[in-house]
Amino acid sequence: MDINKPTLIASIAVVFVVGLVFGGFTNIDDAITGQGIRRDRLTTISVEPTRVQADGRITVTVTPGSEGAERPVYFYSIGDMGQLRVRMDVTYGFCPHNNVCKDQQTFEYKIPSTWSDRTYAATVVDARTEEKIVALFEVGYEEPKGHA
Repeated sequence: MDINKPTLIASIAVVFVVGLVFGGFTNIDDAITGQGIRRDRLTTISVEPTRVQADGRITVTVTPGSEGAERPVYFYSIGDMGQLRVRMDVTYGFCPHNNVCKDQQTFEYKIPSTWSDRTYAATVVDARTEEKIVALFEVGYEEPKGHA
């Protein structure tokens, strides 16, 4: 049986692609985003909006890494040199039923009225690296429009 070279190369390419899709991706969402290829991806955390008044609300989204993210989410003030300074609060809004979560979760957090104008951080711990992952946001007073 004689197989020509282009057919052999095409067959190998098809087997390779099928192997990537079925063996390398964890689910269809990962296949579309390409994250399934990286089995060592880190947790991410984001805060919206990034500027809010005291007593306002922020939306926090935690996307766990390949081994998950540990609860809870801690909030810190940020020092003059950009370091985590004082732990201000803790919330169990993320991962309320487990110590480690592997699914993306979004929750709302109300900024305490006692927080002063400065930069703060929402932090979560990546379960694989045990590293604190940080999202910065600012709390500040905004003067009403029309006042000088």
